[in-house]
Order: sequence, then structure tokens, then C-alpha cells
Amino acid sequence: MRRRTFLHGATAAAALAFVAPIVSTPSAVLAASFSSPAARRIGEHYLTHHPDQRNRGALIAGLGCAPGAGWRDICHAFGPARQADFRAGRTLTVDGWLVAEAEGRLCALLLCVEGGVGC
Repeated sequence: MRRRTFLHGATAAAALAFVAPIVSTPSAVLAASFSSPAARRIGEHYLTHHPDQRNRGALIAGLGCAPGAGWRDICHAFGPARQADFRAGRTLTVDGWLVAEAEGRLCALLLCVEGGVGC
């Protein structure tokens, strides 16, 4: 999977996750979008190295949004947050991929929404 394809899919999945105000289990579309092992590894890596971010509110705030922000706000904030992270050198290396912390946060957020980790 190309990195750009993964990131577009991850952003779309995050958007889908926040369409409904209460998401107890991921929709079939979210589950399909998040089936990438790379996305899961990036999210797990981020949460392992940032245990203080193990909740949706902190992850959303880290993307530059107010806690409880809707999907549109998250999607709009993601691009600028990602660019700012790269400019500032806030990056992670996961399986040879250099990713911005915002990308790690987004993948971690998807893990939280999916319920695969203690968020």
C-alpha cells in the first residue's frame, strides 16, 4: 500500500468515525478502511511512546481541535498539523516509514474508535 493511499484512507476512516456522535463499535466501512496492518502498527507505536495520549480527547486536541470536535474539524486540522510536525521535526519512524506525529495520532485515534486499545 502506498503511503499516500493509506493516509487518505485513514483520514476518511476518521471522518466516518465521527459522523455519529456515539460510536461504540466501528462501522463496516471503518473496519474495512482500518484493516491495514501498517495503520494499526503506527497507532500502536504512537500510543506506546505517548501513553498520556490514550484517550480520544487528547488525541483530538493534539491534532489542533477542541475535545469532542466533529469529523470535519479533524479532517481540516489534520493536513496543517501534519505539515507543522514535519517542519518542526516531530516525527516517528515505524517499520521504516517516517511519519508525522499527527499521522501517529490519527492512527491512534482510529485504534481508540475501533476499541482495540484502552482509550
